[in-house]
Amino acid sequence: MAFEAWPGDQYGTDAVSTGLQRLHDAGVELDSMAMQALNSLPPEHAAEMLDYVAENHTYLRNPSRYISSTVSRGFVPRRGGGAPLQPGAFSAESPAAALPAPGHAQPSEDLERLFARAQEVGMTLSTDAQQALGGLPLEHASELLEFVLEKHGELRDPSNYIASTVARGFKSRRGGAAPVPPPSNAPSEAVAWGLQRLQETGVEIDDMAKQALATLPPDHALEMLEYVTDNHTYLRNPSNYISSTVARGFVPRKAGGLPAAPSRGGPMAGYPPLGAGASSGMVPQDLTPLERRVLQLNAQGLSEQVDFATYLALRCVPRWQAMELLDSLEAKGAVISSPCNYVQAAVSKIQRGQGWSGGPPGSGGGYYSGHEGNGQAAIMQYPAAAAGAGAASMEQQSYKRQRMW
Repeated sequence: MAFEAWPGDQYGTDAVSTGLQRLHDAGVELDSMAMQALNSLPPEHAAEMLDYVAENHTYLRNPSRYISSTVSRGFVPRRGGGAPLQPGAFSAESPAAALPAPGHAQPSEDLERLFARAQEVGMTLSTDAQQALGGLPLEHASELLEFVLEKHGELRDPSNYIASTVARGFKSRRGGAAPVPPPSNAPSEAVAWGLQRLQETGVEIDDMAKQALATLPPDHALEMLEYVTDNHTYLRNPSNYISSTVARGFVPRKAGGLPAAPSRGGPMAGYPPLGAGASSGMVPQDLTPLERRVLQLNAQGLSEQVDFATYLALRCVPRWQAMELLDSLEAKGAVISSPCNYVQAAVSKIQRGQGWSGGPPGSGGGYYSGHEGNGQAAIMQYPAAAAGAGAASMEQQSYKRQRMW
């Protein structure tokens, strides 16, 4: 689709043609909607937009959509007065380039000064951040940018902070409203960083997990995210792990309500401290995560203690499976008559390659013998290794029906 020229605007039309050719040479083809949007602009403004897109197309996920949306919001050129724009004069290094500001206003001197300061400190704003600032009144955009410049050393991603703050609804402090930092019920910068770090590992958590994290104080949510990020290869379902851990009652590694340091791979993030039944003087300092978890469960008043033989059985499977098995035992503890049998049955199934599905409370997960009766699965019960030989022989010869839920 060719650009439609206006009479007497030959120079501007030539600049547009040059811009379109630059895009074509860069391998970018604009769709009809983008061309229509450009046709709605004066030629010199369209040329300015094309120069910007040509120089930044590698950073734009969809150049055509960027042009269409920017024009629809009200494109304001960097240069006013309608002066002809020399081809190539527009530079992507200009931080306010193609900044979509409200249609009734040009960027103020204060905003230009702040953009210059941003360049001086080496802070480059993304297109999303520039668009977000352009959607604010100029005094609010200046206030937000000034705050970010003051705190840029503490912000991991200033551009993301600007975009997310505007998306949540920026309120000016100068007007007596809420301050710029996110409100307490919104994800903090640290939590947003934790979610981004988890996403970079290829893990996407579901909405239930995000809702569970939202119920925690930001420092606790960050600690949980750090643990999951560092241990995601051992977690069969990170989303379910987060949801179930929060539902049980997440206890940070550090007590006293102070912000918890990221676990950085610490093995026990998310688990409660040792129970009252474990005296610190009787517990070695080099306690393994599995040993600590067993001690915690034994302090919770299960129908029977997890014995040493059952602990050894847990060591026969990968650690993540052992931990998930103990999580399931904790969730179902009230309805499991023999935790040792439950654990050893699960380990036996895993070793036979039959898989294991403990499931959350109410899921009906169990270890089935392969037949049903009266709508209830017959569950194979394995003897605890610590039981006497005679009792073990009797239990091995029979199936025991057990109502799980």
